[in-house]
Parts: sequence; structure tokens; C-alpha cells
Amino acid sequence: MVKGTTFANSDKVIFDGSIELQHHINADGSMNVVLPLDTSGGSKALFILRVADNFESNRVNIRIKPQLDVFADQMMPGVSTILRGRAFVPGASVLINNQSIAAEVAASGKELTFTMIGFLNQGNSSLVSVQVRNPDGMLSNERSVSQAGVLEIPYRFGKNNLSFHNPNIGKPSFDTFKKTFGSSEVWHESFDPIFGHPMLTAAFFVFYTYFLKGKGDGGLATGFCTAMSAKVADNLWTNNVDITGIQEADIIEELTAIHGKLLSKESLIHFHDWGRTFADNVDYAIRSIETAFLRGCDRNNTPLLFFIPAGEVWDSEYFDKLSDSHCLYPYRFVYPKGHTGPKLSADALSTVNSLDGVKLYCYDCNNETNPDCFLEFSTVDGKLTYTYNKKQGFRLDKQITIGIMSNGAFTLADHDMPFNGPFGVLGFAMDFMLSPADIEITDELGLKAGHINGKIYSEIPGSHPCYLVPGAYLLPTGKNLTRKIRGTASGTYTFNSMMPNGAMIKLENIKTNIGDVDTILVTADNSQVRLTTQQNKDISLTISRIVDEEIRALTIKGLSLAANLDMDITISPDLSVCRIGNHQAVNHVSVIASVAREKDNVKSTNTQSIPLQVNSDLLVAFNDWKTTDFQLNMVPF
Repeated sequence: MVKGTTFANSDKVIFDGSIELQHHINADGSMNVVLPLDTSGGSKALFILRVADNFESNRVNIRIKPQLDVFADQMMPGVSTILRGRAFVPGASVLINNQSIAAEVAASGKELTFTMIGFLNQGNSSLVSVQVRNPDGMLSNERSVSQAGVLEIPYRFGKNNLSFHNPNIGKPSFDTFKKTFGSSEVWHESFDPIFGHPMLTAAFFVFYTYFLKGKGDGGLATGFCTAMSAKVADNLWTNNVDITGIQEADIIEELTAIHGKLLSKESLIHFHDWGRTFADNVDYAIRSIETAFLRGCDRNNTPLLFFIPAGEVWDSEYFDKLSDSHCLYPYRFVYPKGHTGPKLSADALSTVNSLDGVKLYCYDCNNETNPDCFLEFSTVDGKLTYTYNKKQGFRLDKQITIGIMSNGAFTLADHDMPFNGPFGVLGFAMDFMLSPADIEITDELGLKAGHINGKIYSEIPGSHPCYLVPGAYLLPTGKNLTRKIRGTASGTYTFNSMMPNGAMIKLENIKTNIGDVDTILVTADNSQVRLTTQQNKDISLTISRIVDEEIRALTIKGLSLAANLDMDITISPDLSVCRIGNHQAVNHVSVIASVAREKDNVKSTNTQSIPLQVNSDLLVAFNDWKTTDFQLNMVPF
């Protein structure tokens, strides 16, 4: 994956001087490229050629790791042995259990010959690890010599697994928030208690905390399986130390920060797309894991396996199925008797062998003391399906599909907050509820998103229900959208809508009952908002903007929304003027203005109040945002 800025489909990716690579631009603006399978070892240059003006980007040097193919036969001590793979460089050596042996490279870097040493003492194990090291220090993937019928990575139960059970209580904090999304994306000033109300990042932090404190503490996360699987995977391919002695209390903050990446823009889009493709996922996902094992795993490409609720328009029970969402770390394929074993396709991008009767063993943090956890595959009506021996409900006919994500993409890559625009390549609006209510969203064409008539919709192009998070949705920007908030019980709700330009609209502590409908219309440029309700109710409204690296926010308390009468709100792009149409007499409306600038540590807050008469606008006009100097006026209409 290549990350940068302003990639276009017409760009050319030039590799190793003159080779043009195929590429695909992802939804988040990054670019996937596929290196030629016959790329030789060493260091190669890559750059982007913009076709429109023939402009070349900066060059990035890519160091090519040698890749070791599966060794199907047993190695015999003292016998000349040929290893096959690619990107071997003259002077390369073979590592047998980390002991270096001289070797000769042939067949244009695709074969390597050496004399096998005697096996080291392996106890009850007949396995030996094999790697190739090029003269520039680049190590190949590690292979384990094993009996025929097994394809595995060097994971060992009793060493590489966490031995405590999947917890249901996390430990979210501002520190874990920074570790999840990066300090550069989290502004300290947003959390300073002098402001007295949340702004853009702070609003998302409330959501982050609510999710990650876990079911056991009244939150949403049913467990921390993804974080535990990622921790196991990352340790295996870095230190490979014994982690069975680690206790939950030792790493719960680390697990919380890792698990928080499920709330990122990248993860939400990725898992929603996997759910959409449903049954076709199983064959693709399992062959992708098999291919990674065959071609060689490392810290970046080692896959995590996910059970995901499936479908495009889900039944209302979709969010109930989220408790069935789970993550495993796969480590061993076992092929049935008579199976010819795994075989790569001609282009080495997939496998072509049968998967009927094949088992895939995985680390499962819900069964932390049991290594006998496996998926078993079978072909039904031409489609690959599966069962999981530790949970009968994990199967395709129960609408649970399979997805994958590499450890590099989940654990190691940068993750953006969903609404992130200033720091990211591409942003979304994010709506979420903390309440007994559902959101129904429609665009100008009548296309739907959200929870409508008992189903979860994502008809609006670019809309995504948030994986694992009821009542939260990613929405496209630049559209006029109508939100209907429908009460599902008696109580109060808080509605948040955050946009990539730093804009936020928040309605807080709004009373609702079963069947109550409040409507929010927001224009594409976020400059006009219309609120409508079926019942008289008081509202507290927060609006924020990021302007020239300043966080500006207004909180207006004490407004009264009249039944079946529109409250129109007009907001200038820089939040210097805000005009709110008011239909009812209000004795006391308070306005709190706050501003923060990170670069020079500017912080200011100011509070004023005013009574409003019937049918009069509240006009907030700023003289100077740096000092939060503003005027309040009542303008009859």
C-alpha cells in the first residue's frame, strides 16, 4: 500500500526504473500496487508519474525481502538440499533454527542450494525453522519443516498465546485515545475543563469511551478479541517471546488502545464492505490466508480472521448479531487424507487446490486454554461454506460471514478518526446517538441510510453503518441530508454529527418517548440547519468549526423548540455569525463561546445570556474570536 496525496486513476506507478505497475486507489485515498512476482532482491526505487503534466513524485526506495516457498519434503542431515522461492541474492545464507549455513544461489535468484546440518534437539517436536538471509540483511519469511498435509506459521500454543480470557471491561483514557489515533490528531485543548462543553474531538472521545469501557462497565464492546489477536500476531513476528505469563491487568490499556482502531474510518469502511459481499467472502478470505502462508508471512501481511454479520440491508437483529462478531488468529491448515496439499495459482495471487474438508486452526481468546479451535470448510451448491467447532452460530446460513485484515493494516498502519478531514486524505460525516432512539437518514433522491422500519439501510452512496456500534453511521459529505430521530423508549437522547471540515452539530439531553420524531435538515455546506419536533421540548445545541487551526464552538442552552414549527439556524462558515429562529418566549438563553489554538496555546471562553420574546431570532455576532468577544441581540420576525 502506498500513502500520499492527490493520487489519480490516470497516474502511472513506475518501479525499478521502467516497470509500470498496476494500481488501485482505495476509498481512503491510499493506493494499492502489486509488485512483479519475479522482482529480484535488493533495493528498488518507486515513484508516481502524473500523466496530466508528466510530473514525477519523490522516489521511495523499497527493499525486497527474499521469499521462501513451502518445502514439501523432509530435510535430511548431510544432504545437499535445494530451497525454492524468489529474490535470493548471491551471498545469501540459510538459517536453520537461526544457525547460518553458506549457500549458492542459482536460477536467477529462485533457487538456493546448501548442505543440511543435523537437526538440533527439538524435544518432542520434529519441526525445524528455515529462513534465508540476503547479504543486505533482509530476512525471508520463516518456514517450518513439517509432515505432509500441514501448512502453518511458527505459532506455538503454550508460548505465543495470551493465557487470560477475553475481558469485557476496557480502560479507555485520553492516553489510549492518543495511542489509537495518534497525538497529532488529538488536540489537548479540546479537553481543557475551562470550556465546560465538548467540541469536535471531545465529542468523539465520549463515543470512544462509551464503546471501549465494555459491556461489563455499561459500554458497547463485548470483548477485546481483535486487540488480543493482534497482540499475539505482532509478538510472534517481532520478539517471538513467551507471552503466556502476561496478565490482563498488565496490558489492558494497550489492548484498549489497539481495539479502539475498530472505530477508525479505515476499519469501519473495511468491515462494512466485507459484510456486503457476504457468501463470496469465505472462499476469497480463506484462500488469501492460505496464499499468505504459502508465499510467506511476516509482521505486516500475517492475517487476522473476523466473523462478521452479513448483508447489504440488514434485519433489525443485525446489531444483536454484533455479539457474534469475533476475531481469531489463524496459524495452521490441516489437509484431509488423500489431499494433494496447497498449490498456488499461476500468478501466485491465490490458491487453486480444493478446500473441501480442510481445517484451519486458530488462536481464540474466548477459548484461551484450548488449542483445538478450528474452522472446517465444505462445498455446498458450488459455494464454500464453513463451521466453527467452538460456536455453532458461526456459519453462513446464520448470516455470519468471514473477513480478514492484515496485522499491518490493523495494528501498524495509521488510523484516522471517521470524520477526520484536516489530517486525513478523505473524510466522512459521522452521526451517532447515545440514547433510546434511532436515526433515519434520507438524501435529496430519497435514498436511505440508518435504522428504518426494522432494517439497517446504506442505500446512500458512501454511507456505512458502523461495525460493532449500534446507532452510528458514516455518511458522505457534500449532500443535503435529512435526519429523523425516532424515539424507541422514554428518556433523553444526545445526537452528534461530525464533519471533516471540523464542523459539529450536537443536540444534548433532548427528551423523547416511543414514537416521537424529531427532524434535522442540514445543507450540503453545513451553513443551514432546520429542527422540527412533534412535541414542545427544550434543547441544548452545540455548533463548532475549525477555522485557521482554531477550534471555535458555541453552546446555546435554554432554547425551546415548538411543536410542528421549524427552528431555522443559519451559520456563517467561520462561525462569526449564528442566527437562530425562535417561536416561543424564553426567559433565559445562555450562550457559551470557546476557542482554542494549539500552536500558540490560545484559550478563551465567554458566557452571556438574554431573554427572548415570541417569534424572534437570537443573533450571535462576534467582534473577535481570539478573545471570544461577541454580542447577543434579539431580532423580531
